[in-house]
Amino acid sequence: MTSWVHAVASGHPPLSHTDPAPPQAAASTAVPGTWCAWLTPVLLLLGFASYPVSGALRRTTRRARPHARRCVALWRWLAGLGLAAVTTTLLCPLAVFIAGDGAAAPVVVGRPVGWLVAQVLSVAVVALTGAAAVTARRRRLEHAPAGARPVRQTAARATVMVTAVLFVPWALWWGTLRP
Repeated sequence: MTSWVHAVASGHPPLSHTDPAPPQAAASTAVPGTWCAWLTPVLLLLGFASYPVSGALRRTTRRARPHARRCVALWRWLAGLGLAAVTTTLLCPLAVFIAGDGAAAPVVVGRPVGWLVAQVLSVAVVALTGAAAVTARRRRLEHAPAGARPVRQTAARATVMVTAVLFVPWALWWGTLRP
């Protein structure tokens, strides 16, 4: 051992030697179909974003009744929280992948705070989906004739409702709706 140390210290390091890499039994290939893993969140984001985009496109000059304003606020909250829930759910694992375990540092009740936020947002989206469905059904049965609302508003609400319903299995798969 001392002879090796003296040889290195005198400027004569030993020759470097590495074994050849072992043979690889099977060639590695990309997993087919990984693009569709991104398709669902992109469609959810587009579906939830349809309501604010359609609202920006239609600027009505008439003032809505207080009940109608509450109803519009419900749909706005549903679309906004849906966007936030999908984004947060995707960013939590991505942050851990990029930054390492330090991204999940603040832990409460055994879970990272970011993931708890994603779970709370997912539960809020499900609750608002139920409230929006009940409100839409009640308004339809009570006093809104078939052609009273603009078609664009009805289409935007239907898109958000379908997106919110499709959000539920996606959130269950990701685990944000599981305790």
